[in-house]
Amino acid sequence: MPAYLPPEMHQQAGEWQAPSARALPFGWTDEALAAVVGMAAQFGTTPADLMALFWSESGAQPRINSAGLAQITTPAQDDMRWPSGAWAQIVAGPITAQLAGITAYWQHLQTRYVRATFASKAAAWDVPVSTVIYAYHAFPSRAANATGAQSILVSSPETAYKNNAGLDQTHKNTITVGDLARRIASKGREMSADPFGQSLLSRLELVAQSGPPSLGGIWANYADYYQRTTGQAIPPTTASDAPSRSHTWLPVVALAAGAAAWMFRRR
Repeated sequence: MPAYLPPEMHQQAGEWQAPSARALPFGWTDEALAAVVGMAAQFGTTPADLMALFWSESGAQPRINSAGLAQITTPAQDDMRWPSGAWAQIVAGPITAQLAGITAYWQHLQTRYVRATFASKAAAWDVPVSTVIYAYHAFPSRAANATGAQSILVSSPETAYKNNAGLDQTHKNTITVGDLARRIASKGREMSADPFGQSLLSRLELVAQSGPPSLGGIWANYADYYQRTTGQAIPPTTASDAPSRSHTWLPVVALAAGAAAWMFRRR
């Protein structure tokens, strides 16, 4: 049983069973896993690598705290012009809605900092796409100046280094792009060896067999959900990152429509 598992999950879990015999851990659903498949297709990486990134940040626990799956920080929320407390509200809702917010943030990173795609930057750096996503997710302005795996993103005694020292697995007092690649690889192995991680990955593989979902009108659904959650229109910075309707985009919030209605009924 993972040490980070909250007490209520310990009570619910009992002896681990195969995914077909029990509900998925941490509140995950097939719809949410399908959204991860869509995210991977959108950004040019693999669903398993995205789950390893989430495992690194939160143990793949969507509601581990108010920062959620990907640990969206206050500066990131400010960069998105999300109202104070809006992200915490989204994290408390359906996982698919949280994934929509993460995707919107990553789209924003591509537009503002990468000025291209994560996939094209990965080719230039000669690293996996998930590594590029992690670099810009954690250190956007520093990643913009990186050129490859050896590029230093932060170093001691910077506060950003102290807050992320666990990424420096060789204790060299710097965090490089290569460190993030190694982190995702190691967390992927760790997740595969963990009973709850195995459950998620096994179901993810089954869900992925249907291919990445592709739904239209996604941004309109996201804007509607955001407004109903926060009471405000989606901020201009986020709206400017919206893909065109003709683009095959992540159907996260469309998948969340039913769950969103449930959420608001409970209020």
